[in-house]
Amino acid sequence: MSATEAAAFDFDRLLPKSGIALALGVGETTIWRRMRDDPAFPRPLRIGARLYWKSDEIADYVRQQKRGVFSEPAALREGRVRHLARKTAGEVV
Repeated sequence: MSATEAAAFDFDRLLPKSGIALALGVGETTIWRRMRDDPAFPRPLRIGARLYWKSDEIADYVRQQKRGVFSEPAALREGRVRHLARKTAGEVV
């Protein structure tokens, strides 16, 4: 990225993982889970060793979640179903 491109880029709109967790009201571990399990979750940008998200992509994701556009990720749904099946079968969970 040239100096001109860097000057034109809006760095104020990039949020670190801690900012995303705070904005979504979840822990940082949940951010990793969503990255792994939810294909609708925005992909981060890597700058050096850190990850950042575009704030407008996170805002779009939150709006879509509120509208119910995306359902619960299949991996989470399946895990919850298995958990409930074991619980109703009397297994110690």
